[in-house]
Amino acid sequence: MLENTFDPDHLVALHGLNVQGSTDADLLDPARADAEFGHVDPADSRLCAIFGWPAYGGWLGRVSGALDLNAQRFELRVAAWPTLQHLQYVADGVPAYRLILAVTPVAADRCVQHIAVAVDRHGQRVRDRLRYLMHRGEVTAAARQDLPVFDTMRPGDRHGIYVPGDRPVREFRRFYQQWTNPGASA
Repeated sequence: MLENTFDPDHLVALHGLNVQGSTDADLLDPARADAEFGHVDPADSRLCAIFGWPAYGGWLGRVSGALDLNAQRFELRVAAWPTLQHLQYVADGVPAYRLILAVTPVAADRCVQHIAVAVDRHGQRVRDRLRYLMHRGEVTAAARQDLPVFDTMRPGDRHGIYVPGDRPVREFRRFYQQWTNPGASA
């Protein structure tokens, strides 16, 4: 479930997000991860990335533009551990909201995903409230769209066919595998 975060192209393919260009992914080495997210020990205990995409287009671009909530560049900054991710959503360099995603195994082939969202305040009550409602709706809708995909996934379901944009997913799989099955390759 957590590798979903490392697949920024699914925002367009699954969630129908219309952006005015393509997504990009920057997997961070430990030194840059420390600079962006703070130091951890050991350095290989997390995997960090910054995913970006340009302004929203389509109906979301029109609505967010009318509310002055669109941006020239959006980023999702991710610090990931094997069962938890801290995400920060940034619009034109300004933090918009933070998420904690966690997964708890509850039975064989069954997990519960936990999502906590905190919206950054900027001192403008009406705009902060609009931002809260927009981002809460965005996170809720995305989680509901992801559930049918999660419900069909099976352990070892890797298919073996990758495109260059799958590099972040493959890196997360390698990272995760070192914790769940040391010595195995993804």
